[in-house]
This record gives sequence, structure tokens and C-alpha cells, in this order.
Amino acid sequence: MIEIIKNNSLKRSARIAGVFYLLVILFGSSSEYIRSIVIVEGNVSQTVANILSSELLFRIGILSDFVMIVCYTLLAVVLHSIFTKYNQTLSLLFLLFTLVSSVLLCVSTFYQFSAILLLTNEFLAWSQLDLHTHVMFSLTKHLYMYLTAQIFFGLWLLPLGFLVWKSKKFPSIIGILLMLSCLGHLIEFLIYFIDPAYKSLSYPGLMVAMIGEFSFCLWLLIKGVKDD
Repeated sequence: MIEIIKNNSLKRSARIAGVFYLLVILFGSSSEYIRSIVIVEGNVSQTVANILSSELLFRIGILSDFVMIVCYTLLAVVLHSIFTKYNQTLSLLFLLFTLVSSVLLCVSTFYQFSAILLLTNEFLAWSQLDLHTHVMFSLTKHLYMYLTAQIFFGLWLLPLGFLVWKSKKFPSIIGILLMLSCLGHLIEFLIYFIDPAYKSLSYPGLMVAMIGEFSFCLWLLIKGVKDD
């Protein structure tokens, strides 16, 4: 009877984690899509014009980032409560990676918001060239801070994937895919910092990451955990 209660509690926690994971995917994807519409790589004037003409949309994208960060942190906390009995050290490790990543993402999102502050501050006595330069510098800092956060966003998947595989509460293939997802995110970071022209080389790894994380999210939502 006690085991049944414990298992039901574990399933409930897993489904809560699945909801947070789904929100991370939805809000994270939304903010990425909005940025892709507003920010035109290599075209400062068009990017500034897009921000000014679609300021509300840009703000919604920033808000989506903040919601994603909160859900990401809560996801890690719930998963930590699930996996701590299997390996406390590894569960603390992925929680630590998540917290570091969340802090970096918050700073990254602030840089994005600072672009709006620069463009809407009527007291700045800068020339158009200076203003555009500072706006693009803010957006560039956002990009590289976001990519730096990818290091820890990737690293948290390694201990998490191992625990998913070791616990026997989830399909082993999901644990393996999550560990491979770690490499996908790290490869994206390395390629972008070495030479962004070759960023397409990271797409296969990111595809594996997408499959692994979405599979884990769906399993948490639908199945929760395996019965003992």
C-alpha cells in the first residue's frame, strides 16, 4: 500500500515536471521565433526599424524568455525531488547547472530589453549612427550571453540523462538521447564561437537534442514514470 502511494506521488511529480518542460519548450520557441522575425542579422537599420514598429511583439518575446527561465528553474527543482533518491550528488549537479544557466539567461534577456530602452529614451543625445551601434552591441551581448548559457543548458542534460537511464523509471533510450543532447548544445556553442559561418554543422546535434528533450517531456506528461 505504501509503495502504491509513493509511486502515485512520483507520477504526480513527474507530470508536474512534464507541464513545466512543455512550458519551457513553448515559451522558449516563441521567443526564438519572435527574435528571428525582428532581428535581421547583418542589417542594423532594418533591425532597429523592426524593433520600433513591432515594439509590443519584441516585448512579448522578452516576456516569453522570462517565463521560460522561471519554468526551467521550477522544472529542475521538481526533477531534483524525483531523482535525488537515486543519486543525490548528480541530482544536485544538474540543479546547479540549471541555476547557473538561468542566471546567464536573465542577464542575456536584460541585454535584449536594453535595446528597447535605448531606442525609446528621448533624453539620449546620440547621433543615429551611435544609437544604432549601441543597440546592435546590446543585441550582440544578448546573443553571446545566451550562447554562454547554452554551455550549462547542455551540461545539465548529462547528469539528468544518466539518472533517467539509471533509475529504470523511464525508457533507457530517452536517457541516452538526453546525454547526447548535451553534446548537441555544447557543439553549437563551440561552432558559433569558433566560426559562426559553420553553424549549420551543429544542426544534426540540435535535432537529436530536440528529439530527446521532447520525448522526455511527452513521457513525463503522458506516462509519468514506469510502475515498479
